[in-house]
Amino acid sequence: MWYSGENGGGKAIGVTYAGAGAPEPSPEVDKTVDPARIAVGEETTLTIAVSNSTPDTAHDVVVTDEIDPGLEIVEVQTTKGMVSEEGQLVTVDVAQLAPDETMIISILVRAHAEGYVPNVAHVTAAGGEDYSEALLTVVAAEEEFVPEAGSLLLLGGGLAGLAGYATLRWPQRNERC
Repeated sequence: MWYSGENGGGKAIGVTYAGAGAPEPSPEVDKTVDPARIAVGEETTLTIAVSNSTPDTAHDVVVTDEIDPGLEIVEVQTTKGMVSEEGQLVTVDVAQLAPDETMIISILVRAHAEGYVPNVAHVTAAGGEDYSEALLTVVAAEEEFVPEAGSLLLLGGGLAGLAGYATLRWPQRNERC
């Protein structure tokens, strides 16, 4: 802002700046799941990528992910920060994220129930909050076919009957030729 005025000894022109300050950097989060479709009892990996694309260091960075109760947390790994688990809540305290830095969190889970499982990761920093969602589809496990004893007996009896019929018909075919 430009200003002008008198200071007792003459006139003056000056400039002043509003001191709102630059906003704090807010890291971005991206969440994926691979594979995105699994059966009950199978495992998949939830991957959370947190990046700071600003020219300033992001401070007080914390990533949280509430895992659905239908999923069992098998293992959590991170490229930066300290991991803690409380029930189904995974928290990674990253502290600081440098400019243009990206860190990765991998959460290996095992499915216990079928259905659609929306999963949201949140990242908070001194500048605000961001979140990303990934959708996991858990399908019912295919049941292994195990024939019952009665079915096997029926199948065996049917095959034996066909074999007997074929031997009775076989000599008649050769005699006609």
